[in-house]
Formats: sequence, C-alpha cells, structure tokens
Amino acid sequence: MLGCYSSWVQSILKDKVESDQEYRRIILDGYSYKTKSEFWDDYTDQIPIDSVKCFGKNLDAFSDAITGGGPGFPGNCSIEIIGIKKLTEIFGKSDMNLIIDLLKRARFVDSKVEE
Repeated sequence: MLGCYSSWVQSILKDKVESDQEYRRIILDGYSYKTKSEFWDDYTDQIPIDSVKCFGKNLDAFSDAITGGGPGFPGNCSIEIIGIKKLTEIFGKSDMNLIIDLLKRARFVDSKVEE
C-alpha cells in the first residue's frame, strides 16, 4: 500500500505544480451509464493516470479521494454531473446525495449538477 500512497502524493504534487497550466474539466453523463462500474470507469478515464492506480472505484474510495486527496484525487478541476435522475436509479438516492455532497464540500472542485 505504501507504493500507492507514494503515487498519489506525487500525483497531488504534480497537480499543484501544473495547476496554473491546466484546469481539468470532468463530465460525468448519467444518461450514458447502465452500471456503477461504467460510472467509475468514466471517472477514472478523466483523472490523472497516477491517481487511478490504487483507486477502489467505490463510494468509500471516492470519499477518500475528494475529502483527503487519496487515490482517485482529480486535482484542481471542474466536475459536471449530468443526468442525476438516471444516476439516482443506478446508485440509489442516499449514495447519489453523498456524491453530490462530497463535490459541494471539496475546495478544489467547481461542481455543477444538472438534472
């Protein structure tokens, strides 16, 4: 696990250095997913590759990434979530509310949620 820790710390530092040069825009379109796995695959396709290596592709891992900068940390970015109704069908209301709440509280993320 130490290797994973080292990788995401390097990723965070790299993101901080590059933050003036690049501002990532992540779009998660609920209408294009049928499963949670498809959602997590799309998310990891849009974040820095070093941050993906040890990301668990679940809500606990996402919470760690968003609140603590753990594996799966997207860096300084904009995350747009489209199709909340469809994503609520996939995740359930409670889990979808958690995802939205995490994004609203993250200081480094500009989030936009659309029905």
